This record gives sequence, C-alpha cells and structure tokens, in this order.
Amino acid sequence: MKLAFRCALVFSLAIVTHLSFGLSDGVRSEVASIYLDTELNSYPYIVLKEPNSMEGCHGNNSGYLVGSDISKAYATALAALRAGSEVKVYFQKNEGASGWSKCHIKAFYAY
Repeated sequence: MKLAFRCALVFSLAIVTHLSFGLSDGVRSEVASIYLDTELNSYPYIVLKEPNSMEGCHGNNSGYLVGSDISKAYATALAALRAGSEVKVYFQKNEGASGWSKCHIKAFYAY
C-alpha cells in the first residue's frame, strides 16, 4: 500500500511539475557536493554524482538551488549528501545563460 501511494505521489508530482512550471526532471543521483559563496551571499550550487542527471546544465549534473524559500530544499540536499541517499531534481533551464547559471534547481525528491 505504501509503495503504491509513493509511486502515485511521484507520478503526480512529475505531471504537476511539468504542466505547471515547465520544469525538467533529472535522473536519480546522489549529491556529490554543495558550494556556498558566503561573501557573495549567493544561492547554494548543487552538483550531482550521476554524469547526465541534469541534461543540458553545466556538466550535465549541476545547478543553483533557487526560490523564495529554499531552506527545506537545501536541508534535503544536505541530508542526502551526508547520508549518501539518491535524489531526483526538478530544474529549469535558463536559455542564453552560460556556466553555472545554465540551470536552476526548483525542487528535490528524496529516495
């Protein structure tokens, strides 16, 4: 029962995310590293271990974690990094951007 509910929830989240926000979903991957530039007060930059986990982004596996309230998503990424758990990210490509700014991570799903 729990597995069926979890699968339905993941499927629903993917559909709502695609239809509502125009986001892309990556493949499951562990978090490799998190970069924070405290001097520039920038958003956290998340790098995933799977080489093609975020197709079209910098290195095909990384992006800035952005949003109006990113504390929960950042906590999820940090917990996944420490535990070695896999996550799936929902991200938005920034047309015309280059380097680290190519993609913004909008949400995480933790496994």
